[in-house]
Amino acid sequence: MRNENKETNQGKKAIGESMGSRIVLALIVVAVIVTAAKVIPLVRNRVQTSQYPVIELADLQGMELESLSDGKFSFSYPAEDWEVWEQVTTDYHPLTIFYKGTADDGSTSISVAENDTVVTQLKPELLQVMLDGLKEQAPYMVIKESEMRSMEGTPVFYLEDNMSLTQEGLDMMVDTGAWTEETIEAMGGREALLSNNIASDQIQIYQLKNGKIYVYTGNYTDDAQKDMVLDTITVIAETIKSTGN
Repeated sequence: MRNENKETNQGKKAIGESMGSRIVLALIVVAVIVTAAKVIPLVRNRVQTSQYPVIELADLQGMELESLSDGKFSFSYPAEDWEVWEQVTTDYHPLTIFYKGTADDGSTSISVAENDTVVTQLKPELLQVMLDGLKEQAPYMVIKESEMRSMEGTPVFYLEDNMSLTQEGLDMMVDTGAWTEETIEAMGGREALLSNNIASDQIQIYQLKNGKIYVYTGNYTDDAQKDMVLDTITVIAETIKSTGN
């Protein structure tokens, strides 16, 4: 049994290293939105959300939830269908959960990142600035849909895209100081990340809550999983809270 557990942990570690190519994508987008936020004037009037499509929240009643935290923020997720891989949680950020149905390759996952912001409301003008920034800084992202939506009674950014990792993406993370070359080496190195990279469809939601921007990035390769990933993101959004400074 001990040997079996060791093999399982080693297997998940190897998968976790290959997942670096997916995890870095969420960080790239976080960096872009924070930069975009700094050039948008503060607007303190409330945004009317009735004009935006509503993202329905999952019903948490009777749901078995597990919690995940990095000391700065925490959230809960459905334990029946999702799990945490210790190697990924310990060594890499943002926090990531993996769908048990694709546990052999980690192709379906949800990453969550938290950032401070000077923005008091998410507005269409900021969404457009962010999209312009993505076109310039992340040409490896193909945006298929982008719009304002409403979740928990407040506006959110909603994106659907397809993304793959390139040398330019890794260069950007190093240039901005988000990662170091040592971080990339810990994930297996540039060549390993790029060779393991699989183009991924994504749902991304940007939520402003308690002075923080939370970025939820759901990766999936099967369209049948899209609604399930979105439902799980709403569970995370309902339960997320800042626990640090």
